[in-house]
Amino acid sequence: MIVPLVRHQPAARALSLLLVIGTLLLLEGGAAAQVAGTSPRLPMVEIEAHFVRATPIQVEEAVKGSMGHENMVLSPAQTEQAIASLKAGKAEFFSHSCGVSRSGHRAVIESVSELRYPAKWAASKTEPTKFLPTSFETRDVGVTLAFEPIVESTGAPVINLTLVPEQVKFLGFIDQSSRRAGLEDTHPDVLAELARGALKAGAIWSPIFSTQKVTTRVALHSGETALVGGPQAASPHERHPSSLQLYVFVTARLVPAE
Repeated sequence: MIVPLVRHQPAARALSLLLVIGTLLLLEGGAAAQVAGTSPRLPMVEIEAHFVRATPIQVEEAVKGSMGHENMVLSPAQTEQAIASLKAGKAEFFSHSCGVSRSGHRAVIESVSELRYPAKWAASKTEPTKFLPTSFETRDVGVTLAFEPIVESTGAPVINLTLVPEQVKFLGFIDQSSRRAGLEDTHPDVLAELARGALKAGAIWSPIFSTQKVTTRVALHSGETALVGGPQAASPHERHPSSLQLYVFVTARLVPAE
C-alpha cells in the first residue's frame, strides 16, 4: 500500500533547501578560505651592513679600480675579496649590523651611542662671571642605515633597495666667547679648529657635530652586495684621494618562506 506523503512535502522541501543553501555556503566559505590562504605574503629581506673608513685609493685597489659610479654591485666572492683587501690594508671596519624588513617597508639599522650635553645655561649666583648648565639634551652619535626593499618577483627576483646611510660625529665643544664677528661657523674646517681650543671653566660650552648623509638606490639579486661610496665629506681636504671617507657594504638576501 502506498502511503500519501502530501502533508510532509513542505517540510521535506524546506529541509532540502536548507541543505542546499548550507552546502553552497560551505563551498563559498571554503573557496574564500582557499583564496585567502594562497594569497602571497610579502617577502622578507635581510640586510647586512659593514661600515668602513678607508681612502678612495684603498677602495679602488680593493675592487680593482671599478669604483666609477655612486655605488657598485659585487658578487659574494668579490665582496669577500674586497673586505679582505681592505682589512689587510688597515682600513677601519667600525660597525657590522644586520636587519630584516618586509618588501615595501622601511627599517633602520643603528650603531649609536647617546651623548648628553648641556643645552641651557645660567649665570652663577655666587660667581656672576661664570655660567652653570641648567638643562641637558641628548643626541645619537654613530652610524645608521635606513633601508626599504621592494622585491620584484617576475622571473629571477630582484631587490630594489633605497639606502640612506648616515654618520654623526661629535667633534668636541667650543667656547661661545671664542666666536668672532663674521665667522662662518658652519664650515667644518673652522668648527674643527675651534673644537681643538682650550675650554675655560665656567664658560658656555656648545657641542659641535659633523653629519654625513646620502640617499641612493640600487637593484640587487639575493646575495649580492652594493658598495656605497660616501657620504662625501664637505671639507675639501677630506675629499682628497688619501683622506679617510665612509663606505658601506650592503648585502641583501631574500629570507626563505617558512
